[in-house]
Amino acid sequence: MTTAAPQRSSAYTLTVKQGVAMDAIWLRGAEQVLYGGAAGGGKSGFMRALAYHLAMMWPGARIAIFRDNYTQLLKT
Repeated sequence: MTTAAPQRSSAYTLTVKQGVAMDAIWLRGAEQVLYGGAAGGGKSGFMRALAYHLAMMWPGARIAIFRDNYTQLLKT
């Protein structure tokens, strides 16, 4: 079963690499996406953008964001 790609939102501006990962999920139906790299590579931003789109698709869904410590969570 394929799901239509969510409308691109101005809530998050994706980098090219983040856009490729989103397209892999929404347009190509990838069930797993490996997204790595050094600090500052946009991994957390990608996860927040993905969580945002999922929350828009399923209102009331619970989405958890885990960080190494509480200070990092507050910054997120």
